[in-house]
Amino acid sequence: SIIRIEGDKPRSTDNWTTMTPEQVIDTFIKQFTASGGTYDMKGSTLTMKTTIAKSPGFMARANWISYTVAIKGPTMTLTATATNEGPIKNPQIMTLTRLD
Repeated sequence: SIIRIEGDKPRSTDNWTTMTPEQVIDTFIKQFTASGGTYDMKGSTLTMKTTIAKSPGFMARANWISYTVAIKGPTMTLTATATNEGPIKNPQIMTLTRLD
């Protein structure tokens, strides 16, 4: 499963009933990603297949994404390499750091 907040600032914690339509879209739609499914790890390649997602388009049976995984100490770097649509030309790179 993946639940991710995207952006460079915290999301609003205002009551959604008092937000403008633009604030609701920014807080609950544009900045929020959620999905779940299966994964397969072969060597340094992680392939994830989505079976349920916030966005219905991501739930198509053939949707998948592969990453190259590098781990150094408490840091893991995931570099997107391909999807069901083909190779990724400008890959997204995620850097995750384990906190104990």
